Amino acid sequence: MNLPSKDVTDAVIDDWDETCVRADPLRQLAPVVLVWDHADDAAITHALLDAGLGSGGVITVDPTPGSSSAQGLAHDVLAALGCSVRRLSEQKISGVIPAWQAAAAWVATLGISRVIVLRAHRISQAAMTSLLSLRHDGIELVLVYHGGARVQLGWQLPGGEDYPVIEDLAQLPDAARPPVPSIAGEPEQHNPVMAPVPDADVLAFRAEAFRTLSPEQFATLDAVYRAGMDAACRWMHDLPDPDASTGFVATVEQMRELFPIGLSADEVAAGSALLHGRYESYQLQNLVAGLLCVGRSRDDANLPARFHDAAAVQRFLAELVIASPTRAHTITLVRGAQAGCLRHGMLIELPRINLFTASGPGMTALPVTEALAETIRCGLASPVHAAALVTAVFTGFPAQYLLRIPISALSADAAVLALRTQPRGGAIATMNRHFVVGVPEPARSALRAARRFLQLRGTQPDRPLLAGGVGVGGHILTASALECGVGLGQPASVETNWHVKAQGWWVGPNLHRDSDWTATTDAAGRWLVQS
Repeated sequence: MNLPSKDVTDAVIDDWDETCVRADPLRQLAPVVLVWDHADDAAITHALLDAGLGSGGVITVDPTPGSSSAQGLAHDVLAALGCSVRRLSEQKISGVIPAWQAAAAWVATLGISRVIVLRAHRISQAAMTSLLSLRHDGIELVLVYHGGARVQLGWQLPGGEDYPVIEDLAQLPDAARPPVPSIAGEPEQHNPVMAPVPDADVLAFRAEAFRTLSPEQFATLDAVYRAGMDAACRWMHDLPDPDASTGFVATVEQMRELFPIGLSADEVAAGSALLHGRYESYQLQNLVAGLLCVGRSRDDANLPARFHDAAAVQRFLAELVIASPTRAHTITLVRGAQAGCLRHGMLIELPRINLFTASGPGMTALPVTEALAETIRCGLASPVHAAALVTAVFTGFPAQYLLRIPISALSADAAVLALRTQPRGGAIATMNRHFVVGVPEPARSALRAARRFLQLRGTQPDRPLLAGGVGVGGHILTASALECGVGLGQPASVETNWHVKAQGWWVGPNLHRDSDWTATTDAAGRWLVQS
C-alpha cells in the first residue's frame, strides 16, 4: 500500500513510529471506473448510495463537503465502513497514514470488493493518490464525477492507463461478491434455561442426570449432550489414522515434561545437558516414549497411548463451547464430547480441573455474537483497539497477558490463537505450556484487520498484536469498553482456563463405525444406564 511519505504536509501524517510497508510495484492493480453524471442527477446519487447499503461487498463513500484532503477522505472511508470517527486521536489513527492503513485493513478484511466515491471531482491530488492505494489490495474503485466537462474526468489520476468512462449505471458490472464466512462446527443454540447439571465425570454424567432430573429437564440436557457427542464423532472421523506408522522424535516440550514442575529454565537446561551427555539419542527417545506414553502404535499391547496433538484437542474443545450461553451448557457439551470420543477409543482428560469453578471458554469468557462484533467495530475505527476489546471479551484474559500476545500467535485463517501460558517466556520453564484458544467467527474480522493493519505498519510478527489497544494496566482497553458500552467480565489467570491442560489418550478400539457421524436417534433409552 503506497501512502504519502512523512514529509508531506496534510495535517497530522502519522501517529506511529514504524516505517510503512510499500506495495509491490509488480502486483496487478484492480480497475478504476469513471462514472460521468453530467447532469448531476440526484437519482444517480441516491442509486449509488443505496448500492453501498447492502451486503454485496460494496461501500459508497460520500466525501465531507468542503474537505478535499487525504486525511478527510480516509475518515470518510472509515465512516462508510460503519466505523465511528469520534476518537481517532485517542486510537492513534487520526493522521493521514494510519487512517488510510486502518481503512485499508477493514476494507480487505470485511470482504469489500468495490469502493464507490461520490463527488470525485472535488478530491485533491494527494487524497486521490491515497485512495488509489486500495487497488493494491484488489479493490475496484468507481469514481463519480458530477457535472463539468468530459475532458475534466479523472484529472487527478496518473497517466499511462486507460480508465473506462460510463454514463449509464446499467453499464457498471456487478461487483464480485465476497465469500460468505462459514460457521460450521459452531454448536447450535439451545434454550439457555437448564436445570443444575450433575457433578459427575464422563462415565456417570448422563446416568446421574437421568436419575436426578425430571423428564423435561433431562430432555433439555440430553439435546445439548447429544450435540457435544455428535461434534466429537465428526471431529474424530476427520482425524488422521492413528495406526499410520510415523517416526517418533521427542520434542523439547516433551523433554521438559520429564522434569518436576517448578524448575527454572536454567535448571531444565542443565538437566537436559546431563541427559544428553549420559545417554545416546535413541535411548532418550525410548525414555521419553516410555515415560510419557508417546510414539506408540495404537494396539492393545501399547495402550494407553498419549494422543500426539494436544493442541488439536484444545482447539476442538474451545470451538465446541465457543457460543455456549451458560456454564451448565458448557459442562454438558464437554461431557457429551468426552463420551463421543470414548466411542472412538479416545479419553479426553481434564487433569485437576473442577468445571464448576474453572475459568475459560464457555465458563467465564463471554460469547461473541455478530451484534456485539458490529457494536465494537462501529465504536472503534482502529483495528487494533477493536481486536483488543473483542479478544478480552471472548478470552477473559487479564490485560497484562493480552499485552504480550504476538502477531504470530494468530493462525492464517484467524480461527485460532496459539499461545503459551507465559507468552514471553518465564523463569519456571516446566510450567510454560502451549495451548490454543478458538476465535469465535464474529470476532475474526477484527483480529484479521488488526494483523493487516500492523503488517502495513511494517511491524514484525514477533511483536505484540493487541498492545496498542490495551495500554499499560489496561487503561486503553477500559476506555474502549466504555466507549462501546461493552461489559468485561472478571479477568482470570490463563493457568486456570479449563482446557489448557486437556489432552487425549488412546484407551481402546474404535466402537463407532457408522458412516454417518451426524446421525441421531429418537430412541433415547439406547443411551440410558438403567439402575
